[in-house]
Amino acid sequence: MSEFDVGIDCSTLERSRTGTITGELAVRVEGEWFPERQWNDFPVVVLEWWLAALLDLRAADSVDLRFMDGPFLVRLSPQHQSMFRLEGVEDGQIRRVNVATEVSIRQVYDSIIRAAQLVDKACTERGWSSDDVRRLQSTLHKAVGDAPSLFDSV
Repeated sequence: MSEFDVGIDCSTLERSRTGTITGELAVRVEGEWFPERQWNDFPVVVLEWWLAALLDLRAADSVDLRFMDGPFLVRLSPQHQSMFRLEGVEDGQIRRVNVATEVSIRQVYDSIIRAAQLVDKACTERGWSSDDVRRLQSTLHKAVGDAPSLFDSV
């Protein structure tokens, strides 16, 4: 079993004039960063997608945790009640799996929740509000509330 962690650096969060929030967000698996250590993306949107994907696991054989920038995704497929098969995929003209391993469902869930909570807190402290932030907050609230049933159903 491999270690899984969502790396979020809230000190890099920036808000554009249009309200779009960007910052560093990446996944660390087996000590390697995917897509890369200081990957700049849209953490509010991406983390909301990832939380929603975890909630969709009850009705899916696998889910994709997509990054907004680039052709990158992390595919999660439940293996049994406590493990995911994880693939870090570069889905460009040539599909390439950069990492493939098994990770704990609980570890994936906890890491995504923690990252989403950190981003939510940073946005709140800075007074940043938008439809994207509200969607993140709503999905985060649902994911935290649905945790017990999530682990029972995959």
